[in-house]
Amino acid sequence: MHKMNPDQVFVPGQRLKTPEPSTGDVPVWAFTTITDFEMCPYKVYKAKVEKVKVDNSDNAALNRGIKVHDDAEKFVRGEIDMPAELKKFEKKFLDLRELFSAGMVELEENWGVKQDWSPCSWRDKDLWGRIKLDAFVMETPTSGWCIDYKTGRKFGNELKHGLQGMFYTIAAFERYPELQTVQTDFWYVDKGEELNKLYTRAEAEVLKTRVEKRALALTTCTSWPPRPSQHNCKWCDYKKENLCEWSE
Repeated sequence: MHKMNPDQVFVPGQRLKTPEPSTGDVPVWAFTTITDFEMCPYKVYKAKVEKVKVDNSDNAALNRGIKVHDDAEKFVRGEIDMPAELKKFEKKFLDLRELFSAGMVELEENWGVKQDWSPCSWRDKDLWGRIKLDAFVMETPTSGWCIDYKTGRKFGNELKHGLQGMFYTIAAFERYPELQTVQTDFWYVDKGEELNKLYTRAEAEVLKTRVEKRALALTTCTSWPPRPSQHNCKWCDYKKENLCEWSE
């Protein structure tokens, strides 16, 4: 493992001294990587620096989530009938299908951003962050709508998913300069629940500093202390496969 440097050890809420996002061992962020990092930096070290692979082939929840997302995309494209798993959002998915037919919806978008949040591809040499959207709707020339389908629960995830929505929102405003408002929706398809937030461009600019701080904590990191605990280790794949010497 890399030698610990006290100035680089991640502390929630601490502003890092390193100014450039490319100076760390993991120079490109994704939202899930940031949340893993904030829970246990060593988990990200195993995945992104050591590149230790785990076998998720028997992960029923993960596989079901992938299938539901695939079926949702196929339905919106008009390729299949309404899957049973989407019935609690039947009207919304039917509306989304009509909007897609009208050319107003982009599905399964892979958005890349540079350090200044300007858009780029996932293969761009200056790539800093990766964002994957289930659906983006251009409602009007000045209003957009980011949609994320969730097979998990809403309860207990409001703050996490709210932060995820901030990343979507900032990237959408940068990608489409004409937008003045962006709404983020999380559809919890199993529970029939939603989490919604409408942002103005001015609000998104204020949020940038908060979001960038968390992304920079990851992309400038060069030391990866483990944070073993019952909560952090409970669902960790590296514990399940006995690939982490720190797990509880």
